Amino acid sequence: MAFSTESFASHIGAFLDYRQRVGYATQATMGSNRIDLKLFESFLMDNNIKTVSGRAVIAFQQYLSGVRKNSPASANRKIFT
Repeated sequence: MAFSTESFASHIGAFLDYRQRVGYATQATMGSNRIDLKLFESFLMDNNIKTVSGRAVIAFQQYLSGVRKNSPASANRKIFT
């Protein structure tokens, strides 16, 4: 499944609301989720990626480990979000 980056951005607020209501996420988790989603959104924009797909997520994972030097646990959390 793939969708436009514009569509992705428009659903961030609803996802965070869901996480808080249903996911029983703490405020710290909510803050991390918000940062992770904004980082992914920036990555998409900076790399002129127009479609969120498996390929885009793999590129983001490579960016997290290669450019940002995130630990596997941090990268996995960002991908999970």
